[in-house]
Amino acid sequence: MFRGYLNRPEATEEAMPDGWLRTGDLGRADERGFLYFVGRKKDVIRRSGQNLTAAEVENALRAHPMIVDAAVVPIPDRERGEEVKAYVLVADGVAESDLPGDKIVEFCADRLAWYKVPRYIEYRAGDFPRTPSMRVRKEVLKAERADLTEGCWDRDRARNAPGTS
Repeated sequence: MFRGYLNRPEATEEAMPDGWLRTGDLGRADERGFLYFVGRKKDVIRRSGQNLTAAEVENALRAHPMIVDAAVVPIPDRERGEEVKAYVLVADGVAESDLPGDKIVEFCADRLAWYKVPRYIEYRAGDFPRTPSMRVRKEVLKAERADLTEGCWDRDRARNAPGTS
């Protein structure tokens, strides 16, 4: 495939520690031997001792008829190590009040394990920042503000709000 990165021995060693290229892709095989792409190693979120891939949560969110696209990132959390934050881009004509955070969480809870359900949800007014290959530039999303919980719907805060059960 290739022998390494030109004049970058550290990058070559990181990518090929034993002579085999480590792409950072994560996958699984089913009982029939079919292989499935699950996500990227860099896109793994470690929440309360559980590992989850951002791609799995994003796919669940995109299955909602009012959500056009989604991006999921880890954010630091003192109690759980990392928490799940979802950025959602809703369909034209859909307001935040049409699809409140609790409805998104409920939708995800029907499709994902409890620890994969997003705690924080941020609604996007416009499209995501993207690479030339149209991948969401998550590092740009995370750099938009110092406190990634600011301006987000928070499942825990909503659950503990007065008048809720």
